[in-house]
Amino acid sequence: MKIKKILLGIGCLALLLVFTGCEKKTAITTEEFIAKAEKLNYEITEGTKESGIKESKVAISSEGYSVYFYVMESKKEAIQMFEEKKMEAENKKGNMTNETSINVSNYSAYTVSSGGRYIHICRVDNTLFFTEVKETEKESVKQLIKEIDY
Repeated sequence: MKIKKILLGIGCLALLLVFTGCEKKTAITTEEFIAKAEKLNYEITEGTKESGIKESKVAISSEGYSVYFYVMESKKEAIQMFEEKKMEAENKKGNMTNETSINVSNYSAYTVSSGGRYIHICRVDNTLFFTEVKETEKESVKQLIKEIDY
């Protein structure tokens, strides 16, 4: 009887962990990205306007690294850009890597640390966040990632 209660408790805990994080993320606007990045002392510049990109911003840190925020014309184009950036990151990784990949509900995320580099790519609906920094800058860029919840 005691074992059944323990197994039931473990099962409930496992279900809770599985379904936690399955909720939809809310995409931020360009204005929200700018405000949150500036709050952390990033300098904002215009990014490139290529086919499929509705808005593009580059946030430059005081350390000199850049992060990119895109609002795409559609979710389909955001998914396509996410997959392209992910493939580029996978091609750069070496033998010693630490990587995570998530594809849930309305968002996808991919991070990899390899060869002294840290890459973070995240898509929420039709928006995309991307950065590639030195491993030593990882904690700094993670502050922005946490602030924008990407």
